[in-house]
Amino acid sequence: AGADFVMLGGMLAGHSESGGELIQRDGKKYKLFYGMSSEMAMKKYAGGVAEYRASEGKTVEVPFKGDVEHTIRDILGGIRSTCTYVGAAKLKELSRRTTFIRVTQQGSCSNSVLLYLHTQNAQGTHWGGSKEANSLRK
Repeated sequence: AGADFVMLGGMLAGHSESGGELIQRDGKKYKLFYGMSSEMAMKKYAGGVAEYRASEGKTVEVPFKGDVEHTIRDILGGIRSTCTYVGAAKLKELSRRTTFIRVTQQGSCSNSVLLYLHTQNAQGTHWGGSKEANSLRK
């Protein structure tokens, strides 16, 4: 809500359209996933890790997820749902209609990090979140 861009490499990894070798083992399919700063990527695209650089990240096997279309639809559905909760008719309105407040474990009564949002729309003010989060807004 308000970001100009996001990084979705891990979320999109494992799909038919993503890069990475497809591996089959014990009747299950996986795709290799690695970031461009990983040792594998540097070996593949730059001939190795240069002396002045350090590799970052790991190469992991991600369960095969099929076509990316289903994941994209899930993401879009979540964004649309969020827009309806806050009364945003357009994506650009989303960040203007919400206030995100992060409450750490030190400030909460439970053992989890709380995230709740305050929305202002034609129906009035709405607070979403747990009882603990709602009590902190007073």
